[in-house]
Parts: sequence; C-alpha cells; structure tokens
Amino acid sequence: GPEFAARRRLDGARVLLVDDVVTTGATVSAAARALRSAGAAEVRVVAAARTPPSRRRVHSALPATGSETWK
Repeated sequence: GPEFAARRRLDGARVLLVDDVVTTGATVSAAARALRSAGAAEVRVVAAARTPPSRRRVHSALPATGSETWK
C-alpha cells in the first residue's frame, strides 16, 4: 500500500487532510498514520466523494456526511 512520511514534527497539531475521492481508505489511512507518527494530536479527513463502507479496506465508524477522524 501507499507509504508517507512527515517532513517535520507535528507535536500536538490538529491536521485537516483533504482528498478528492476516498475509495478503499488505504491512502488516507497511511497518510493519517504518518501524521500521527509525527506527533499530530488529531487528523481529520474531508473528501469530495467516497465509496460505500462495504467496499473500503479500512473501516471505522464513519458518518454519512461531514469529516472523519482517522487513527
């Protein structure tokens, strides 16, 4: 899957991660992991569109609309 690394420490930061389309969730999950590993206190994801939860590889309790917190 995708791999990301933060360029600097984000200790205590609240991050908004913007994506156009969330399909399996693997990309936003990997990005959120990298941000959390760099010290981000919270990572929120907003996307213009996404696939239904049954088709995603990464699952969480996701609202039908709005932003999501990824760990």
